[in-house]
Amino acid sequence: MPLLKCSLRTNLSVRESPNNSLLKSVSAAKMQRLIADSHLNDIELGTHWTRRWTDFSLSVRSLQRLDQYTEINESFSPESNRTFSTAQNTGESILRAVLRYDSHSDISVEGGGEAVYN
Repeated sequence: MPLLKCSLRTNLSVRESPNNSLLKSVSAAKMQRLIADSHLNDIELGTHWTRRWTDFSLSVRSLQRLDQYTEINESFSPESNRTFSTAQNTGESILRAVLRYDSHSDISVEGGGEAVYN
């Protein structure tokens, strides 16, 4: 069918980046242990849709990205134990559309718009 003549491409990316460390600080009077743990997870989904007519083409791109970062720092000593933790979730959404007119091989006219949400 002529209405369905289009191309669609998608891309999915998932990444996990753990970082663990154990530090020991030893002095003559006391022993102290520090543990640092950080974790970064992100996922990204992108699409690109294109539809061509006789002299016109419409291209729509979208991108959704989600990030999660956590960090935990712990300190253990004979006198006290301390824990510090933080968590952060971020994201970004982008939608872009471009309409292109190609009547001649040397000249083309494009117009479009983009919306972004963070």
